Amino acid sequence: MQKPGSNTRHYFQFNIILLALFVILAYSGCNSTSQSPNATPTTSFTPTSTLETPVSPTSSSTPGLSPTTSPSPTTTSSPGSVTDMVTKYYQALEKQDYNLAYSFLDPNATTTTGQRLTLEVFKGMAQTSDSTEGQITTFSIGTYTPLIVMTITRRNGPYHAHLQVKLEGSSWKITSLDLI
Repeated sequence: MQKPGSNTRHYFQFNIILLALFVILAYSGCNSTSQSPNATPTTSFTPTSTLETPVSPTSSSTPGLSPTTSPSPTTTSSPGSVTDMVTKYYQALEKQDYNLAYSFLDPNATTTTGQRLTLEVFKGMAQTSDSTEGQITTFSIGTYTPLIVMTITRRNGPYHAHLQVKLEGSSWKITSLDLI
């Protein structure tokens, strides 16, 4: 025969063991150094950290960032920042300088549907966006190299554009885009 309260004692011990296992599992998960499957880069470039930089293309300075003048030539061959390239690209679009904006594209750049972006096709897309949506007023940049996610604001409100980029020699080039 069982002693009175024996089941209660076993139940209490069982709960203590479960609690201890839970604490051990929770603690080991906090100290895990493994990377998530999404952290695997899709190119040979080291992914950059997320950067959301609000940019007002026509202002002389951006809060949180120090204004820069023309970049000074360097003797090293280190590439310029992908964020700098995209900022200059969108500043050219904001000024409707489509030839300058086009110079930031790879010669074989395409739309996400595979259409090759010749200067004429590019200008047509940019002019259509400007006439139907209004000129670019602000934009922000999210870098997930080789993917750039832009938040662009025009007269009709904000939207997202997606750019694929690659490092060519010492400069970044846009290889694919969905919207301007």
